Amino acid sequence: MFAFANDAQSSLRLGEEHKACFDELKNIHKEEKIEFQNIGHPTLEQISSYLNTFRDQIYILHYGGHSESKSLELYGAKGRSQYFSTPLGLQKNLKLVFLNGCNNQAQVDDLFQKGIPAVIATNANIEDKRAVVLARQFYQAIAGGYTIRESYEKASSLVKDKNENLDISLRCLSLRGAQENQFPWALYVQDETVLDWSIQSVEQESRLELMQKLRIASKERHSAFTDTKEGRFRHLNIKDSMLAGIKDIKNEEKKLIDDNIKLNDQQQSLHNSLPLLWKEACHHAMIVGPGGMGKTVTLLRLWERWVKKDDPMTPVPIFVQLNEFNSWQKEGFIENYIREYYVNLNIEELLKSSNIDAQGEKAPHIILLLDGLNEVTASSNPLLLEINRMRLQDKFPGVQILLTSRVDMREAHQWHTFQLLELQALKDQQISKYLQKEAPNDLRLKELLGNPMMLSIYGAQSELPQRYLDKNILKEEVSSTGEMLYNVEAIQRIKIEEQYSTDPSKQAFHRFILEHLLPFIGWEMQQSGIFFIQKTSPNIDEPGLKELMVWGVKNLINDDFFDAFEFFDTNLNEEEFQGSHRQLFNLIIKDIVVKELAILADDGENFRFLHQNFRDYFAARHVQNQIQICLNNKTFPQVLKKAPLDFYVRQILGEIEEEHTNQMEWDEELKRWQWSKEGFHLDNNLSKLLEQCKGIFDTEQIEYIPWNILTIWKEQRGELSAANLEQLVFKNFSFNNCKLSQPRIAANVSNGVLRENNFFFQGHSDWVRSCAFSSNGNRIVTASDDNTAKIWDAQSGQCLVTLKGHSSWVMSCAFSSNGNRIVTTSYDNTAKIWDAQSGQCLVTLKGHSDWVRSCAFSSNGNRIVTASDDKTAKIWDAQSGQCLVTLQGHS
Repeated sequence: MFAFANDAQSSLRLGEEHKACFDELKNIHKEEKIEFQNIGHPTLEQISSYLNTFRDQIYILHYGGHSESKSLELYGAKGRSQYFSTPLGLQKNLKLVFLNGCNNQAQVDDLFQKGIPAVIATNANIEDKRAVVLARQFYQAIAGGYTIRESYEKASSLVKDKNENLDISLRCLSLRGAQENQFPWALYVQDETVLDWSIQSVEQESRLELMQKLRIASKERHSAFTDTKEGRFRHLNIKDSMLAGIKDIKNEEKKLIDDNIKLNDQQQSLHNSLPLLWKEACHHAMIVGPGGMGKTVTLLRLWERWVKKDDPMTPVPIFVQLNEFNSWQKEGFIENYIREYYVNLNIEELLKSSNIDAQGEKAPHIILLLDGLNEVTASSNPLLLEINRMRLQDKFPGVQILLTSRVDMREAHQWHTFQLLELQALKDQQISKYLQKEAPNDLRLKELLGNPMMLSIYGAQSELPQRYLDKNILKEEVSSTGEMLYNVEAIQRIKIEEQYSTDPSKQAFHRFILEHLLPFIGWEMQQSGIFFIQKTSPNIDEPGLKELMVWGVKNLINDDFFDAFEFFDTNLNEEEFQGSHRQLFNLIIKDIVVKELAILADDGENFRFLHQNFRDYFAARHVQNQIQICLNNKTFPQVLKKAPLDFYVRQILGEIEEEHTNQMEWDEELKRWQWSKEGFHLDNNLSKLLEQCKGIFDTEQIEYIPWNILTIWKEQRGELSAANLEQLVFKNFSFNNCKLSQPRIAANVSNGVLRENNFFFQGHSDWVRSCAFSSNGNRIVTASDDNTAKIWDAQSGQCLVTLKGHSSWVMSCAFSSNGNRIVTTSYDNTAKIWDAQSGQCLVTLKGHSDWVRSCAFSSNGNRIVTASDDKTAKIWDAQSGQCLVTLQGHS
């Protein structure tokens, strides 16, 4: 803050001094590192007013003009230092008062008494021009990042050494002669630490203040998320929600199992890995692990540990749920998310500056915990661009990115430098410690319990009262994810039966929601590829949960349903569903599904299943329900007809139908191979439905039903030996990599509809270099070192067309936007355009003199660009194949 005396005769160079100071400070003023505030020629009252306006924001106050031992000349009067110093003493961040006037050393004591840490003052009359030079040099050094001590030394040294003749225009109120050959300025200090203050200190203080605000906001958000009553992650320990409301349970609190990640072949907790990551060339990382391995739990535990640290220099963790991008598709999603849920401030300063932790090591200011990259179902380009911008450590050294995903997606997004942190399966001793007994001997079960979520569910099941086991609803011997989750549902069912034992109508109402409405919701969400669903969607083509609930009730409750499920035919009162949609939503979703059953979680704007595995489980249960209805009325389920089931749904459906329990074994006594259940076909819905498909050769009636069932068997069993598959249509199904016989027992495929592609290998015979989806997601094209490209059905995995014509390795491939054409590039120095239906080569693009590495269609499909080892790129007309432009310049 700059104030100047009122010089009526304009004999002093105060305007020149003001300009000199501003010229030196204007760049950092423009960069908003500090503000230059000039209050002109004020009165004492005006100075007090300005000090109040900018309270605790002033670091340096500069006065230029006439002065004497106890006063400064202000507008219309003299300002006594004792009055002048009082409002200054109330400024807690004030570091220095620079009194650039004559003979004002006596004012230092008054300023010291009010707590001012440092003062530049004079012990004699000073020459006007020297005062301007000193001020310019001092603020030039301050702007350059020097400390107060260094800036004063540099400025005073230059003025002392200056030999030019200076005119004698004095800044004193009592006209005494100049004291030649003396340096009248001095730096008076009562707090030595203030001499180390610099502009960087302001930035550091600003960053610390912003970090503190972020830390407080992060603590509050963490508390809100994990609140045991209303928190978004209040059901983080699934065991607690499973056993809630069950009598005779020993309520022994078990801590969440510690995470264990692998970094550079070393296993340790993520918490301990962070400081190691900061020393790496790239400190960003991707945390990967299959569903239930605890990716979200790991981030939440890390969030809790780091947000509680008291050291102000400790990085601040910021947790961001990436799936919210699906309904909030904005540029700058992450920064807007932080403004919305943490602090509404610009954090760019923290991202762009380095931090030094308490040990003097480089550390980020912010740890971005980005959870669920694999759950982003909307077009993710804006989000990926934002992550790519933030990951540049030379521009954003203040941020560390930790991403979670089910699979390693670094290659797909060119994040090759990201560290890979793999969540490790729990060891036997961890399993035993949690269960408080020896880990099971069954290898399949032991492998399953290496997953923390499955271990938590298994532990809950082992604590159930005997009366739950006596119901014969639970699967007693579990060795798969599907069976574990089936028991979660079964426990809820038994709780419903106990709670409403005297009211069959209420029991049926709650069981319908658990056993049929929730599976319907899970199926619809899985089919839409979403993990979160809004209460009410603004998009008519994408129903919200309220609309889905109403739609589900309408579609599920019909004569076929009542015929197939006798309990509901007797006890379900359809009038229970006659209320308004708002009333039904509050009763069914909020009160029953969220609070009582704890299957869905309320995230404020969105609802979600407790875990992605739960969504897929309930989707599989919907398929199972639909099979039951169709077996009852001798029809075929649409859910299996229209398309191949998702892999995870297939897997869980096979497990709850217990397909994995029937395995081929060697009977030593009989000296033969046989199925452990004494035959291939189990008495379950899948076998019954396939039997119903036999002899039906009109593929429109059954479509993908045989494919889905056979694929489940292939994936669960690994072989089809001894299976009776006669009179079936094997459309799109591949027996490749599936054993069909053991000695003396073989699969029977007689009288069926078979083609060569059911048996013979359709894949590439060498490395696959590149791949691309069609715009509608229905097909995939792959490029291989076997000199071919292939087009595949993205649902069934069937090879549709093989593109033959290149004479060397095919390096890249791409679909046109309308999916009608494909372009490929090759080591034979050419690119080719193909018809995506027939596989016919339409045009060969010749012109490159070396390997063609890469290609892409323009958005309208009219042009193609190719990139080559000949150091050029070329743009081609996609119809004629004519080269339009050669892009040269790369070296």
